[in-house]
Amino acid sequence: MADVGASGAAGRGPGDGRRSHGVDAVDRISASVRRTFEPLRSAEIATLASVVLLAQIAVIAVFVWRFQALLGGLDSFIYQRSPTNLALLGPQNRAEQILFDVTLCVQVLIFGLTWHSLFRRRSLQGQPDATGLVVVGMTIAALSLLVFKIVPFRILYHNDAELVSYESQRCYLVAQRGDEARLFCPSQPPPWKRVLRIDDPALKREGITENIFTGLNRTF
Repeated sequence: MADVGASGAAGRGPGDGRRSHGVDAVDRISASVRRTFEPLRSAEIATLASVVLLAQIAVIAVFVWRFQALLGGLDSFIYQRSPTNLALLGPQNRAEQILFDVTLCVQVLIFGLTWHSLFRRRSLQGQPDATGLVVVGMTIAALSLLVFKIVPFRILYHNDAELVSYESQRCYLVAQRGDEARLFCPSQPPPWKRVLRIDDPALKREGITENIFTGLNRTF
């Protein structure tokens, strides 16, 4: 029997020892993670909801700070006021716009799933005290999607219009209703909209359709 034990021990190579140590390390890490999050599993839903709500507000604040230039451009364009750099809304700034969208979608997804999970736990555990916080958190997530995604989407990605020239200004024909034409003229001080008759002799249509923020590179 001793020979069998010895031969078995001799048959285990250094690789087996490393695998054993690796398994032990994984087990220790898993146990540590479980100990860390165990208080959260047993915590009151209201406490968890308060922590998540504070984290959500902090993340939104950092998001607004990080993309303040782009948000400033959107704000100025929507309300037709200066100063702003409209070039930030153009295709030359597409990488920043995509990063803005991805960052927003990730945070809305994470907090949306978190609030959904807390809402289900609240229902299962019968803790009505957390209802208000959960509703507030879900509302903030929905408003974030509306304000930062749905509203800017058309401005950033569906903004092609016909290039025109009006009184030597580079403008875009953004809307036409009957004999009335609405122009967007980014080279003039705000407001950038002009309304005139479509048959105005000073209006020259170029027959080119492009992004209305193409070529902008200065602040008005």
